[in-house]
Amino acid sequence: MRRLATLNGYDPPGIMNSLCQKGIRNRHFVLPSQVTIYEQLAVLSKIEPVALHAATAHRFAGVLTPPETTIDRLLLAGQPVSLLRRGIAAKQIRPETAAQFCPHCSRESPYHRLAWLPVSVSVCVEHRCLLVDACPHCRRSVSIRAIVEQQCRWCQADLAEAQPPVVDDQEVLVQQIIQSWLQVGPTPENLPALPAQPARVLYRVLDGLRLSLMSHKPAWPRFDRLNSLPVLRKGQKLTPAQSLALYTTAFAALVNWPDGLPEFLSKFSPPGTATTLARSFQFLYTQWLQYRWQSPEFQFLQEAFDDYVVKHYPASVLQADRYRHKADLIDHLPYTTLAGARQQLGLSVDLVLALVKAGLLTTTAEPGLKGSNHWLISQQSIKGLLDRMKQNTTRVVPSEFTIDLPTAARMLAVVGLNAAGIFARIAEGRLHACWPSSRLDKVLFAEADLQACIRQVQAENHWLRREEIAARLGVKVTVITKWIKAGLLTPVVTHAQTLYFDQDKVEDFLQGHVFSDEAAQILEVGLEVVQKWARQGRLRPVVGGEGDDCHRYLFRREEVERLRPAHRLTGPQLAQRLGLSRAQLWQWIKQEKVKPVSGPGIDGSRHYLFVLPPVEKTPPSTD
Repeated sequence: MRRLATLNGYDPPGIMNSLCQKGIRNRHFVLPSQVTIYEQLAVLSKIEPVALHAATAHRFAGVLTPPETTIDRLLLAGQPVSLLRRGIAAKQIRPETAAQFCPHCSRESPYHRLAWLPVSVSVCVEHRCLLVDACPHCRRSVSIRAIVEQQCRWCQADLAEAQPPVVDDQEVLVQQIIQSWLQVGPTPENLPALPAQPARVLYRVLDGLRLSLMSHKPAWPRFDRLNSLPVLRKGQKLTPAQSLALYTTAFAALVNWPDGLPEFLSKFSPPGTATTLARSFQFLYTQWLQYRWQSPEFQFLQEAFDDYVVKHYPASVLQADRYRHKADLIDHLPYTTLAGARQQLGLSVDLVLALVKAGLLTTTAEPGLKGSNHWLISQQSIKGLLDRMKQNTTRVVPSEFTIDLPTAARMLAVVGLNAAGIFARIAEGRLHACWPSSRLDKVLFAEADLQACIRQVQAENHWLRREEIAARLGVKVTVITKWIKAGLLTPVVTHAQTLYFDQDKVEDFLQGHVFSDEAAQILEVGLEVVQKWARQGRLRPVVGGEGDDCHRYLFRREEVERLRPAHRLTGPQLAQRLGLSRAQLWQWIKQEKVKPVSGPGIDGSRHYLFVLPPVEKTPPSTD
């Protein structure tokens, strides 16, 4: 009609008012939906009404109308035809005053193509170039009339002179598929694997993904085609470049179905960046997955999304309202919540967490780990624990099994075993127990088994208690306590106020120290001599003597060993060995040519004592 009016010198569409019946507005000719208009246009154009209908945007109603919306029909010349609702057209069809075109096509034949109307179309697949939506000279938008006339209404520039950019193969392929859905182009031969769904459903999915990308700008840097895309202004119609970038990016979610969707979703919102599905996917989740894609036609998409959520947002399956009524999905999950584990095991939440800490249960999510704020417990680990408990316990309860779990935990606390540690030993077959109920907290124990467990834990860890060390040395426990305070013995662990010492370190301590009686044997002197040397300072005891609960001195073995008879000399003995008089020996002592280890000025002893070798340097000749 534009071309016809132009060829006849009319000013369309105003001329239509005078040629058609009264009351029909100009906008009705852009998307006519009344039989009267088609009949009068048929008279003017000599074209059948059904053919005129096929030349309008109503031709796209079968694809652009969402599956959940009924397509309006019109009986035209006895034949039903589809109508595109104006609300849908306002979003999916470019306005008459903001059209787009291919300069190459316009030069070949100056008319506006039907394929250029949809917002999703942005490429001329024949010339493999981006469509143009502005005058190449003044950059103002162009109308359908300007495209037909090939002249900008603002600056009168020749629109056919525009030089559109070339697009890449992937962009051409996506546009070929979209245009084939819209039935304005053939289906490409190298069609990728797409969901086996009607074009109407696939287009609705694609458009929802496109709109979700537009509203989620934080995701743009993760998509190559959107990384440099200018920010869209509110209410702005997409330029061909913007449309191409958005639809091509969104189309990647459908390619190689269903593998393309997880890759798209991970870029849209990387797992772990938010704690809920709504916060992660925002508009895509709240408006599309939860609302606009809820009809049965989108079941394939919902299932693919659920598969992705199960793998990457496990807590959401058990927490989100979306999954509360999907029992089949929840029952087949490889994990459960903390509350679910508590119910299955019959234990408190704290004890379930203790089992996790002890390694008896494994988790697939923990608060603070990869953005999660929930605990998720592996169902396999729960089953494994219950199976091992069954294998290593008995159902029949003998009379001696009267101790419950809390009491057993208090008894075994002296060796550091809590309830989780008790379950670990039961599961490993190292602690006998009875389990008459399905609840783990109903296990029962015999006191003899618990006492044996205490001894076993001590033996496994090579631990000695204070009482055991005191008994071995023949001293009071208070003596061992003083040795601990003096730093002579250091406990390796403390459980329930019970100190434990490493057996090997205790052995090393005992080997490195001797009491007075053993020191007397080493020194080959009487016990009273040892005590006298200790009081004089000739021997320095570590502990013992007056004011100590231990009336025996304790010495370091190496200090006692150096004073063995074979190692020590008195002053007269050293003078005789060196051929010196006593006066000369005393002179040497003053000159530090020989150094006594005991004697006047050194300790409380009245006589000097030397340890071999007594001379640090060769003395001068006495001749």
